[in-house]
Amino acid sequence: MAEASPLLYSTTARGYQVMISRHITPALGSISIWDLSVTDLDRFYYALATRDGLSDSTIRQIHSVIHQALDLATRRDWIPRNRAALATIPKLPRTRVSPPTLEQVQRLIKEATSKDPSFGTFLELAATTGARRGELCALRWSQVDFESGTLTIDTTIAELGGLIEKDRSPHACRRITLDSRSQHILREQLETCQSVASLNSTQLVPDAFVFSLQPDCSRPWSPDWVTRHFGAVRTAVGLKKVHLRDFRHFSAAQMMAKGVPVTIVAGRLGHANAFTTLTTYGHFAPASDHDAARFLGSELSALKQWNVATRRFPSNNSSGHSDRRWW
Repeated sequence: MAEASPLLYSTTARGYQVMISRHITPALGSISIWDLSVTDLDRFYYALATRDGLSDSTIRQIHSVIHQALDLATRRDWIPRNRAALATIPKLPRTRVSPPTLEQVQRLIKEATSKDPSFGTFLELAATTGARRGELCALRWSQVDFESGTLTIDTTIAELGGLIEKDRSPHACRRITLDSRSQHILREQLETCQSVASLNSTQLVPDAFVFSLQPDCSRPWSPDWVTRHFGAVRTAVGLKKVHLRDFRHFSAAQMMAKGVPVTIVAGRLGHANAFTTLTTYGHFAPASDHDAARFLGSELSALKQWNVATRRFPSNNSSGHSDRRWW
């Protein structure tokens, strides 16, 4: 872990350390790296699933930590090969994303706004920008450009023994355009923040957060607090199966359904490439398939006139001979 830590984001390194101390060390710590076998790993993963009841996703994460550690050991010539590459890990079934409907999103935003206007703004921005929970929590007023109508997303808030603000990976950093409605509610949010600060005889700190429980907006909302708050909102409107991440899915699905180019959708979502966007949300663009069918049918309509017996197209000249032949 000490070898790899400098190469990892702080929150990633801490997450790895938790998995190592909680699961890997108790089960495999007594086995030498030279003696560790594929069978040992298979039994370990099986125990995590049956004895500890861990999800397939969590087991795959633990496997990833082991695989990376053994890969590093292989590159250092400490062991001849990475046995984790041969271990059996659970497969993750690919499930289609099922975002909430427009009516459901509107109900959730209306309920949130009635209880807490700032939280209503948070949810509306989640729907219009497709930003992740941590990215919206990390949003500062310095990242909002009202003059150009854009929003810069380059940080996120993680919660691991306390709130940690970290830079996003290069592909996830992006500047997106804000619609007029989003600009309006952000201006209202700024006025609210300034009013709260004034009522508490203070002022906003120089690099204030957009969403904060502090009068000077010096500390962001906790992602876990946001999730709990959203849980109360969805329960109030009877939509317990809707999750906060579904607002991001809603944003992507709406863009795909309206024919927004997939590269633009990927850019707004902060995906590393358009392939991720297509595999996750491609089924929300059925109209494109219909358009392709009509286009190809129109282009190839001349083949309907092909005479199989003569192997010629119908003549269009006065001589009665076709100008097109089959070679």
